[in-house]
Amino acid sequence: MRTISTHKHIVIDTEQYAGNFEREMVAYITGLTGECGVGENTQKMAEAELTDDDKKWFDANVHGVSDDHGCNRPAFIVPTPGWGNDGKGNHAKVKEGKEEYPAYLSVGFRVSDWPEIFVLHTIMRRAQKFCEEFTTISRFVEGSKPLTFTRIRFVTEETTEKTIKEFEGKDHVDAKS
Repeated sequence: MRTISTHKHIVIDTEQYAGNFEREMVAYITGLTGECGVGENTQKMAEAELTDDDKKWFDANVHGVSDDHGCNRPAFIVPTPGWGNDGKGNHAKVKEGKEEYPAYLSVGFRVSDWPEIFVLHTIMRRAQKFCEEFTTISRFVEGSKPLTFTRIRFVTEETTEKTIKEFEGKDHVDAKS
């Protein structure tokens, strides 16, 4: 088995389904949006509030990832350790040994390097503020519940390749047989 690629992700854990707000949260934290444009309002807030050093770091280090539709964007949802989904959208902390579907309560963004301490403080502060003020700064105001920020994690993702079986030219099977 060989490692093909390794990616660094900064992950923000919450206690709500992250698919409803991941792009807006990352736009609010980093000042960056993807090709879809979701999060432009929170991006404008970030641009006004971030320091020049923060902006430079985010611009140089945050990278987009293509979603299932080929849209390049800096935000994606991530399974949250210790949480499960019953298959009907109900999320709860997982009891040890109980099998559940993953719960996607976390927001991630890919970085080329781990942040300097001043950037980490900015990420923490802005993630907490986004969660505290979610119902007033988000496009999901109607019926939105306040978000619960729990932690930030640094995660590496490795893509590996393992050859299962090889077929050489002499192994060719004639389609007529």
